[in-house]
Amino acid sequence: MPLINLVVVMPVYNEADGLETYLKAWTETLDSLQIDYEIMALDDGSRDGSGDILERLASSPRIRAVCKQNEGHGPTILRGYADAVQRADWVFQADSDGEIPPSAFPAVWEARADHDAVLGVRSSRNQGPIRAVMSWMARGIVDILLGSTIRDVNIPFRLMRSGILADILPAIPAETFAPNVPISGVISRRGRVAEVPVPFLPRAGAGSIAGLRILRIALVSFWQTLRISAKLR
Repeated sequence: MPLINLVVVMPVYNEADGLETYLKAWTETLDSLQIDYEIMALDDGSRDGSGDILERLASSPRIRAVCKQNEGHGPTILRGYADAVQRADWVFQADSDGEIPPSAFPAVWEARADHDAVLGVRSSRNQGPIRAVMSWMARGIVDILLGSTIRDVNIPFRLMRSGILADILPAIPAETFAPNVPISGVISRRGRVAEVPVPFLPRAGAGSIAGLRILRIALVSFWQTLRISAKLR
């Protein structure tokens, strides 16, 4: 199968309220750039009808719906990456929650020349103290274990060249909670990375994660990144 320019990997979980509008904004943005693309929307066992919306929208040749049992955000991303690197020159990952608008993508796409990855850096991000500590810990983990200086290591708005991503994926277990963290570190060691500021628009009423759960997530991510970095150093 001939390679297309871009596959957008978009995990979806219970985003029915704004999903159709968000996907329409994405197709309009990508069409304006005249990119040969596909949006691969992976429904991770949603219980609010998101999967039904995706299957209806998949009548468009630019949207492919993958509906599956719930595995979690990280495993869903990895499943999408493994498929996308085989079919496109570039892989882009975006979440489906609308917190980073598609209008930020043209600057990322334009910056790809002479780079292996272009990562967004969330600006004006009001995280709250607990989430800020988690972000600081994630960046510190990657800095210590992989020598990376990337500012937003877990950004869900990232463009990666398929060749370098395909080399990294075999070392990352399918159950990894936050695979973008070690991927950021390894790409920064092996390739050329550009960082582009992107707006961050937190959803009204978005839930928060309890402090103890955030600490557990950070510890799990640290342990998984430690194991992965030992394979990839």
